[in-house]
Amino acid sequence: LLPEEEFDTERAEAYTETVRREMKRRGLKLHQVGHGWTGDVIGFPAVEWKPATRKPTREETGMMAQLNGTRALFHGIPMNTNLCYSDETVMEAFTDQIVWYAVHNPDINYLHVWLADEYNNVCECDSCKKELPSDQYVRILNLADQKLTEAGSTMRIVFLLYQELLWPPKKERFQNPDRFVLMFAPISRTFEESYQIRPEYGAVMPYRRNEIRLPVDLNENMAFLRAWQEIFHGDSFVYDYPLGRAHYGDFGYVRLAEVIGHDIERLGDMGLNGYISCQELRAALPNALPNYVMGKKLFDPSLSEERLEEAYFSAAYGCEGERVREYLKAVSALCSCDYFNGKGPRENRVVADRMASLEKMAHEFLPFIREHVKSCGDENRSYWIHLEYHSEYIRRLGKALFYLAAGKREEAGKYWSEFCTFLQQHEIEFQECVDVYRVIEVGHHYTGF
Repeated sequence: LLPEEEFDTERAEAYTETVRREMKRRGLKLHQVGHGWTGDVIGFPAVEWKPATRKPTREETGMMAQLNGTRALFHGIPMNTNLCYSDETVMEAFTDQIVWYAVHNPDINYLHVWLADEYNNVCECDSCKKELPSDQYVRILNLADQKLTEAGSTMRIVFLLYQELLWPPKKERFQNPDRFVLMFAPISRTFEESYQIRPEYGAVMPYRRNEIRLPVDLNENMAFLRAWQEIFHGDSFVYDYPLGRAHYGDFGYVRLAEVIGHDIERLGDMGLNGYISCQELRAALPNALPNYVMGKKLFDPSLSEERLEEAYFSAAYGCEGERVREYLKAVSALCSCDYFNGKGPRENRVVADRMASLEKMAHEFLPFIREHVKSCGDENRSYWIHLEYHSEYIRRLGKALFYLAAGKREEAGKYWSEFCTFLQQHEIEFQECVDVYRVIEVGHHYTGF
């Protein structure tokens, strides 16, 4: 409902420079880039996931991945378009881009070199079909390493285990492992539970070009990580997504915070040295417990989850902290991160029944919240105000989910639309704690509204 605001590359660059300067002042390590290289290589600088505004030339098209006999932008979007990675011209152009960027941005500590942000879209030409995408990926990274060495750059390169690149290379190996850092990105994993450490996880599923299935099961995800760890023994970390969209499915945030905490406790046993959270900045409805637990546990994994929750709720809600905690714990128990993120059938009687119970629970607890909005001290007031807003948020969204899970799509659409309008009407008031665009985008793209 807000008027559109102009935002261009110049403003983005200014913000980026501010971030870089302030990070350096604080001694923080700077990671930059990620997706977008493939668009740059073919003359379509990719800073967003939108269709190209011009047609590619014949030369540009010739560098793109061949799918079903045709080379073209994948669904028109450069960011999602893979290239013909067996083509020497592509390899040279790709690595030249990496070196140019590294030389012109020497304050970067970790340069992320990822491929397209889509899967089942790798090149099917006769040359590319002979090997795995990860073999081509490692070959390109080795060439980039040689060129960076020649340019005098010691910048570390982060390589990505994601989509097709979950399957490790059969032939290629890193020639200079110290240059590289492994980043495990299990974007399709479940957040209903945490990783379990086992002696073995079985073999990875067979690779089928442009017919892959992304792993949801945590043991399947771990099988991929272990397979890569057999051939790469350098530095590594996980790039995980609990607050990227999974959190919209856990209305209470308590269960998700516990999953985050347990995952972090197991990083060492997973053979990983750190954790980057791919998330919305505004992920604090009903509160910021997940990020609080994440921050505390990353500094000290031995901290008790129970005591962290007790400390947080006491600070946020005063003497009623424990009662609020039990309420939000019960809310979490009725929710499903996986369902909201499109995993499993949309018609689901268990989800429908739980959403009906949720609406009743939130309605019954609301008078208690409103009483404390009026009576609490200034230091806790914002937490209670957010909790009051949260009650209306989950009742409206829960009703839409109830009808979706019950198979009543017309009613689901009606209540989803009303929920979106409610969000938009209160966007400025609660903008600091919830990303209105992202909730709606996830609901459309994943949940099924």
